[in-house]
Amino acid sequence: MSPIHIHTFWRSGKTYLFNKIRSCEKTLVFYEPFHHFHSFLTPRIISLLDDQAWPSHHPRLLHPYFFEYFPLLRLDGPGVEGYSLSFSELNFFDNNNDLLEQKKYLFSLIDYAENCCLSPVLIYGRSMGRLPWMLKHMRGKHISLQRSIRGLWHSSKAQWTLHNDPDYLLNPVENLIMANMDQWIQEYFGELGLLQLRTLSRRTENIRDLTLFLLTDSGTLVMQAFCAVIALGYALAESYTELIVDLERVSDWEYRQYIELEFRERYSLTINLHDCNIPEYSCSKEISEVENYYYNCLDIARQHVSRGQFIHGNDLSS
Repeated sequence: MSPIHIHTFWRSGKTYLFNKIRSCEKTLVFYEPFHHFHSFLTPRIISLLDDQAWPSHHPRLLHPYFFEYFPLLRLDGPGVEGYSLSFSELNFFDNNNDLLEQKKYLFSLIDYAENCCLSPVLIYGRSMGRLPWMLKHMRGKHISLQRSIRGLWHSSKAQWTLHNDPDYLLNPVENLIMANMDQWIQEYFGELGLLQLRTLSRRTENIRDLTLFLLTDSGTLVMQAFCAVIALGYALAESYTELIVDLERVSDWEYRQYIELEFRERYSLTINLHDCNIPEYSCSKEISEVENYYYNCLDIARQHVSRGQFIHGNDLSS
């Protein structure tokens, strides 16, 4: 079976789907290949990073999140062999460059699975901004897993307000500040007035201090960055992935049957999604503002993605 690449954002239901596919026979599923944790993983850290290690609201896992990376750890120190932190941060919006080390690393995961006579499945939480690169350089099938902006915002904000974990709100800001960008992506964020974040970063070398400052003193800017990054990723998914899975619709029987059939016939994966339960959230003034801004971003993102296609194309054959 061809490698399968599943692309999504944080708080999207990817861990639920990861756990389902992990239980399929003859598959080897790599969780978040671009995650910054791969720079310091050790056998002990992997064993500690399970669904009980933090208030994730994730399903009970068959094994710790990064269990499949055990045989791929470096022999001379912590971390996964071939992984670089630049894969997580600097390359988030980089589609123009060959990025040979990134490509070599991802193929090392695929090759390992195939050498074990298993079908490789890679589930990414940090690939949506680089979908043209992924499609050009990574053979196999490409799927997008999506959740509504309302659900993503609610879930991400709850991690901050209830558990003092701002990462999910700040990740898009940090991507905007730090990542290399294709010209057309710069133009997209420029049209939204968000490139100012890159100039703000010159005031401090501590990106986390800057983003925490923005979260407490400029919540609107954080919201705008969040929506803009999500909108760009979803606009890219419309052109660069062959199947879009909306987990919030899986509770609908007909849609669930359709998705399960697609996985079975297209990808030879038999999964049962009957227990999928993505929370629904009521609307509020804040959510209305988030959704209005997001849909404006999505319209603009689609225009810029269409321009980017002149550079990258959108051939989904594999």
